[in-house]
This record gives sequence, structure tokens and C-alpha cells, in this order.
Amino acid sequence: MYRDLLIDPASSQGPPDPDEVRFLREHFGPDDGFIAQMSAVHFGVPSLDTWSRGDVRVRITRFLSLYAHRTELPGPPMPDSEGGDIRTTASMSYLVDGGHQAAQALFELCPFGMLRDPSHPMDLTQSETDMVCLDFRNSVDTPRVVLWRAVAALHALLVWDKLPFDQAFGASDLSKPVGISSEFLNVPWGDFVTPLADSWQEFFDGLEPGAAV
Repeated sequence: MYRDLLIDPASSQGPPDPDEVRFLREHFGPDDGFIAQMSAVHFGVPSLDTWSRGDVRVRITRFLSLYAHRTELPGPPMPDSEGGDIRTTASMSYLVDGGHQAAQALFELCPFGMLRDPSHPMDLTQSETDMVCLDFRNSVDTPRVVLWRAVAALHALLVWDKLPFDQAFGASDLSKPVGISSEFLNVPWGDFVTPLADSWQEFFDGLEPGAAV
């Protein structure tokens, strides 16, 4: 079961790539419910787009995709700045495993939705676009949802990356999925991560229509 977020039909996508789903399961180990929810909304623009609690308010402009780079994509091409297709460079796997700035600055968070200014180019790899992510640090089975602030995360990465190895990494936990098995030390999480919800279900259930733009 998943929640219908009233995705704009013009942004609705076909079924996810099985290889992309396999990557997520192996890399992060999210539960079947999260996979089903993301399969229903991937790369979609939701009408139920806004999460707010107290002073914290975020608005998802588009979900990330579940397309791998070799996926045969439906419909007309959506070129990106590097000659590829935006739907693959905005995929969950490419954002965490693409060897670019954003992948490093995510520190093993699992992004699934972007808070992009629609007037800006959709280049998520340069760590310029805030995203909502699953955060497995406290629980592998029940990750919380956090807001990842891109520019602040990049600044934190640049400082952290200068630390000696033994001050940056602890022992890996090989019992965890490969994407969340590292132990990062001395990461200033509070500088770029804001907790939103205790579970992905709470987050999706709390999404409401945002104010008209």
C-alpha cells in the first residue's frame, strides 16, 4: 500500500527499473513499503507536496527517479547539461553512487525528494539543491526522514575531508547494507541536517497541499 500524492500526470513515470530497486535494497535496505511508495511517485511532481511541523516547512518540487542509466526511458528525452537524460541523473542511485560532490556530501543519507527552485537547472550533483532523505544512523529498520541542506553539507564536507583518516572514520559494520556500513566520525551533522519525521510513513502521511505559487 502507498499513499496517493496526486502526482501531476505530465510528470508521471512508468514502472521503476528493477536494477534500480535492487540497488536500493542492497545499498540501503529500505522496507517494501518505502519501495512501493517510491515506485508510485518516482520523478513525479506531487500535489500533496508540503511537510510542516512547528517552524520547519519543506516543499517537495519533485521526487527522485528509480531509473538506472541504461533504462529505456518512456516519452521524449529530457536532456541534462552533460548530454544525458535528467531522469537518470536525478535517480536515487546516481545521487548516492555517482562519484560527484553531492554523493560525498550526503554521508550515506538516502535522498528521495528534491526541494529545487523550478527556475534553476536540474543539476543535483553539484550539491546546490536541498533534498529530503532517509537517515539510517539511529535505526536500520526504521530510518527517520531529514532535510539535507546542500550548500551547508558541502561546506561541512570540505572541512571534514581534511581530517586525518582515524579522525574521520571508525570501524565499518559489515552486518549493515553496504551503503550505510561506514562509521563517520566528527561530522557536524547539525550544521546541515534537520530532523523532519520519525519514519518515512509519518512523512508521507503528513504531506499536504502547499500554497499556490
